[in-house]
Amino acid sequence: MCLITDQFHCHFLKFFKNYIYIHTHKRLITNIKSNKIFTNSQFGFRKKSTTDKAAYKLINDILTALNDKKIVGGIFFDLEKAFLASL
Repeated sequence: MCLITDQFHCHFLKFFKNYIYIHTHKRLITNIKSNKIFTNSQFGFRKKSTTDKAAYKLINDILTALNDKKIVGGIFFDLEKAFLASL
């Protein structure tokens, strides 16, 4: 919701906000890729990288370790509501 009464300026600000967001996002992703900040095990925030692939890799790694007679354990955290807490 725009609090400016002039519609032209309101639309201009929305356009400018989107323009800044898109170009900042592109630069950020380019920087992350060129500096290799994400590892191959990072599945979030990457194109063509889904939760299905993350689950498949986890299950595959567990089964491979079990086949090699290794002990397998896991600790899982549910962070779904971690960022919703008020300060």
